[in-house]
Amino acid sequence: MDLRKVLTWAVTDPQGGQSAFPKPENYDEPLPKAYASEHPSSLIRLSRLWKAAQPNPGLKEAQFQNLVNRLLGQHGVASEKIEKLLRPMGELMTTLRDVKLADVTFLELQPFDEQTWTHDTYNDAVVNIFTRLNTAGRTLSREEITLAWLKVGWPTEKTSGRSAGECFADLADDLAEHHLNIELDELVSAASFVWSVLKNDGRLLANSDLLKGDVIRPMALVLSGQWRSVQRAFTAGAEALEQRNIEYGPSGHFSSLYALDIFWAWLFAAENWEAAHTLSELQRDDFEKKCKDSSARYIDRWIMCSQWAEVWSGSSTSKIEGNAKALADLIKALEGHNDPTEAHKLWDNCFKDLVDGLSSDAVSNMANISAQSPERVSVYRNLLWIWHKLDRDRWAKSKVQLRVGKSRANPEVDHIVPVSLWEKKLQSTPAAALDPAQSRATLSIDGDEDGQSQINRLGNCALLEKNFNISKSDKTLKFFLSQIHEVKEKKIRIDAWCAALSIPQPILDPDAASTDEVIRSIDARDKEIRDDLTEFIRGQKVRVDVDTPAGRKADPLGDKGTLVPPLTGDRSVSAGEVSFHSASHTEVDRSVEEAPDTPRSAAPGTAVDTAGLRAAYREDFAVRVIVDHFGGRQRNQHVTDINALVSSLGLAGTPVDRSSVLSAFRRLDALGVGRFILGRRGQETRFEWYQKSLSIRGMATEG
Repeated sequence: MDLRKVLTWAVTDPQGGQSAFPKPENYDEPLPKAYASEHPSSLIRLSRLWKAAQPNPGLKEAQFQNLVNRLLGQHGVASEKIEKLLRPMGELMTTLRDVKLADVTFLELQPFDEQTWTHDTYNDAVVNIFTRLNTAGRTLSREEITLAWLKVGWPTEKTSGRSAGECFADLADDLAEHHLNIELDELVSAASFVWSVLKNDGRLLANSDLLKGDVIRPMALVLSGQWRSVQRAFTAGAEALEQRNIEYGPSGHFSSLYALDIFWAWLFAAENWEAAHTLSELQRDDFEKKCKDSSARYIDRWIMCSQWAEVWSGSSTSKIEGNAKALADLIKALEGHNDPTEAHKLWDNCFKDLVDGLSSDAVSNMANISAQSPERVSVYRNLLWIWHKLDRDRWAKSKVQLRVGKSRANPEVDHIVPVSLWEKKLQSTPAAALDPAQSRATLSIDGDEDGQSQINRLGNCALLEKNFNISKSDKTLKFFLSQIHEVKEKKIRIDAWCAALSIPQPILDPDAASTDEVIRSIDARDKEIRDDLTEFIRGQKVRVDVDTPAGRKADPLGDKGTLVPPLTGDRSVSAGEVSFHSASHTEVDRSVEEAPDTPRSAAPGTAVDTAGLRAAYREDFAVRVIVDHFGGRQRNQHVTDINALVSSLGLAGTPVDRSSVLSAFRRLDALGVGRFILGRRGQETRFEWYQKSLSIRGMATEG
């Protein structure tokens, strides 16, 4: 039967079946359209005939003719044409039925021809053919083929009578208990990676290896023999992710399986060394706790920095193989160490080098992450998720659910200055009133030259758990915060909340600020967030919401003054201490605190939140010390150098650590007392007073 005379290709989809590119009028269509008026009943899908050809050996050709009669009638074929087609179509249907019933006993392949194929492409084709035959036409994944090999060669006596399939299924269940839901294919891929590190010198499996029994068959023996270590390593990795609330998957914090593979292989190296050495109970406990600390120390940076460094994007095979080779070398090096302390040090340093190696690219790429439109600010999710957790006070304030009404609060990245409010502000701002350094293109929502609008910058975003959308409204953040239950009940104060999240007055209440002030504030906050994240990438800052065993270094800028123990904002001070603060001021030279060469912008028209200032003075030790310090001076200050003030307070016998001073001035900023300016471009971090500094104590003490 020559089917070439009756089969033809045709376009069946009127929507996406053909290119929409315009064609000339004389264009000759290469394929007929099954849905066109000239072919309403002349073209029938072969799949309909195949489906109708039931694999029933008892059906005769006459019965198939009756079936075809009904099918062609439903298709709109003319009765006189059906009559002519019944006999040949009955014969065709019988043949299709026989094909369905037939078993393929052998398949003869075309011999390898080096003029046509490479060895790899030929082997890939062979694998593809046989996997399609064994799966009714569906292409098997590499992992399915690998698992098939593992099932064949898996010695169940090494895994308590469990087969390879059962072992992997049980492991998947164990990981799911730690909220790491991973497909069986992904788990097989990860185990294959561990084998490559352990026994293949870090070389990953190629498609051609799937045909080489001598290459892939030993994997079953190795993995079954090491299954307890594999299981412990994978479970420990899942526990680490769970404890640090890092989610895997398309909607999680990361979705690269290779990031997991490498982390798991590193954990496996420790498990493999421990299993091969006889340790005392104390040695084993110490080694395992040190390994757990190392895991907690590096996992955040590994997961985040490998994404920001774009390790897994594009052609990343060489980078992955480089990591696999480093881990393979680690396992070999560990074989020469019997002391658990030395083994842990070697193991720790290996992953530290992998993580530190990401820093340069991660910093560079992180600095360029930007949202091109208001709808794309979710691109900042991981950046803000980490940043909110790098400071204890910031994290404590970030955890507060911001709810207006009774609807459920959800964490989401949102604008601080609303888009619609910003558009109105731009429209009402005459070009002559703008800072000459800011171009109209930079201020526009859609039309700035580099495609990055000011309002969509990282500095104008926060990741908060709330039930209202600032971006879609024209209300300020201050308006929303004033409606929050905790604010109404005075459980949190807006100024303290803003100070913790580095939100200055122009962003909190842009209605009361100029366009330039809003822009400068967003710029400054953007830089501050990215600077904090740079320190995180380099291992200089760690998350405070979970236990992170990392040495904390003193603030390098804080070393300019007297190093003192940190103070909390909740510390209460006796009346005697307050008197001492005031009395001691006259003995100190405070001229160094003034920053006379720093240009001072005009004070905004916003009035000081007097009630908030009085509350901050009562509640915040650092605010009280600073206000008392300036209340005891002989003259007003216009601009205060933060580092010089920290030094002066220490010399005056009223020491306050730098971080508390920064937080206090951020509160004063949010209260309308002045403007907190983070140091950049060679200038020091400073506070620009909008009110007379001598008058603040009187305002704060109601007298």
